[in-house]
Amino acid sequence: MNTKPFISIRIKVLILLFFCIMVPFLFYWFYSYHYIRTSLDEEFVSQTTNTMTAAGSSISDYIRLADYTARGLYFNSEVMDILSSEEPESSDYQVLKTESRIFDFMQMLYSSVPEASQIHLSAFNLKKSLLLQSDMQRYEKDHIYLNAERIFPCEPYHSYISATHMQSDYKFINLSERAFNLVFTINMPIYQIPSVTNILGEISIDIPITALDEICRPLYREQETLCIVDEDGNYIYSSQENTAATKVKDPLILDILSLDLASGNAHLVESGTDNIVISSRIPLEPSDWYLIKISPKSFVYAKASHFFNLMLYSFIAVTAAEILLICIAVLYITVPLKKATAYAQAVTAGNLNAKMSDYIVYQHNDEIGSLLIAIRKMIHSIQNFTIRQYQLELSNRTSELKALQAQINPHFIHNTLQCLATNALESGNLPLYQSITALGQMMHYSMDTRQNLVPITDALRYIDLYLQLQKMRFPSTMISEFDISEDTKQLYIPKMTLQPLVENSIRHGNLLKIENSRLTIRTRLEGNILHIQVEDTGSGMTFERLSELNASLQKVKASMPCSNTREFMAAGIGEPAPDLEKLPRQRGLSQIRDAQKQRFVSNSIGVSNVYQRLLLYFKNQCTMEYTSNQSCGTTVRIQLDYRMLDLKELSE
Repeated sequence: MNTKPFISIRIKVLILLFFCIMVPFLFYWFYSYHYIRTSLDEEFVSQTTNTMTAAGSSISDYIRLADYTARGLYFNSEVMDILSSEEPESSDYQVLKTESRIFDFMQMLYSSVPEASQIHLSAFNLKKSLLLQSDMQRYEKDHIYLNAERIFPCEPYHSYISATHMQSDYKFINLSERAFNLVFTINMPIYQIPSVTNILGEISIDIPITALDEICRPLYREQETLCIVDEDGNYIYSSQENTAATKVKDPLILDILSLDLASGNAHLVESGTDNIVISSRIPLEPSDWYLIKISPKSFVYAKASHFFNLMLYSFIAVTAAEILLICIAVLYITVPLKKATAYAQAVTAGNLNAKMSDYIVYQHNDEIGSLLIAIRKMIHSIQNFTIRQYQLELSNRTSELKALQAQINPHFIHNTLQCLATNALESGNLPLYQSITALGQMMHYSMDTRQNLVPITDALRYIDLYLQLQKMRFPSTMISEFDISEDTKQLYIPKMTLQPLVENSIRHGNLLKIENSRLTIRTRLEGNILHIQVEDTGSGMTFERLSELNASLQKVKASMPCSNTREFMAAGIGEPAPDLEKLPRQRGLSQIRDAQKQRFVSNSIGVSNVYQRLLLYFKNQCTMEYTSNQSCGTTVRIQLDYRMLDLKELSE
């Protein structure tokens, strides 16, 4: 009895149509949204890195211009002579003339750095402190400089920058009532050329941070954060109020300072969080500045989100109208199906004589009309089908009984062999006991159909039993050797993979008839590729037969579906298999040629079957190749991509 709830086909069709409309659109919406967000991200990062690189270059050029202008003092021999003179001025006129020359040089600095709020020059030998402000007001005073004031944090003939601070009055009393702004200062010690120890004074150029604002303001918007920080963690410039001239506390910015960023170009530092962080390292002396921009992703994606939300709302409205029209159409189309269902239920209840015309009259020539005609014919044939079903069931039961009678119980054979082995042991015939035991183990191994995959060690144990029985039948001096690496012993291969290859070597290679012949099986694991090699010193094959056999193996692989040659070659399989070991053999040339003519005279069905099974289990990611040894014998090499083997059936 069907206990599932009844769901009308109308509802199913409506749900199906709804999903057919919604799923592609939502997939398109999410894909487009992700694609556009990724594109916006890449475009934003590209544009920002370019603009920040240019801004960093502008700031660096601006600082260097002020520094190079200050260094022009070394080319002004008159001012340098005044600063290096250690004799006091003889008159007030000389003093005024000396100060006037110095102020003229300081005024010249303003032509290159017009944004400077003030320029201060300390003359150590003159014991003077001179100050020139942006309104060209001049101030001077006497000042005795201590030795501690002559220690500077930069190399000789270089300058250094003081972090953003409140503009200093340099202890000029008449400046105490003037308004002061935040500035950063370019300081250049003045040396007596060519000495690196004799310091004549120092020039300090105070530049308001508003000068940086002209460069940095176009780089950010209200929702973004932009700052300039020096290597010591001091804010030089910041778009946030009350942070300039303070120490950095933001862990994100501190982490950026610890990075070894390349100078000159802007770099994307972080984009995996809610922010996109880009930093440009500005090379300055003696320490670099970091131009850092932090942009919230919500701001970067704001336009994309607005566009896609508008598209989503529009689609919902259009979809609602489409669903209404679809409901009307589906209800109209499915009315005949509802009536046909009522007729079918009447027939199911046992009324085989019910007339379809009493339930539905449908005159259109379409799928529903064809369905109703088929239902009518089906009802007329139900009784005949019922009779045939009883006949088939009776025939099936008879066939099953005959199959049961024809079955041979493998346990009966195994138990019989055990009894024979016991009798041989009791009679003292140890070779016969060993042979029967080996045969029993081989039959148990071959009849066990529960698993199609076996470890390599089990397959080799089966091969060893097979060789024991062959040597019992045909005593010979053949030597068998298993060179198995430790990492391959427990790897699984399809059952009955090695036995046909070994049997070919025994039967067609005439190993049991050749003195001191050798059969060698080797396995190696290189990466994910399992190498298996079966090598014999038998009679070998002619070149024509070898080419024919390899060609047949290639046809087997070509006939298999879903062969991914490119992936197979990339894994390292498909190239000529390397020899696991080259064993020299010395045989008579005429004896080898005679035996080659008789080898593999049978067809290659057994080898092809082995290769087909390997291709199936390893999803075509394997190769099999026959080669002739240099002296005698034949070698078959197998390469398997072990990643392709499905081991699920081992757990079943």
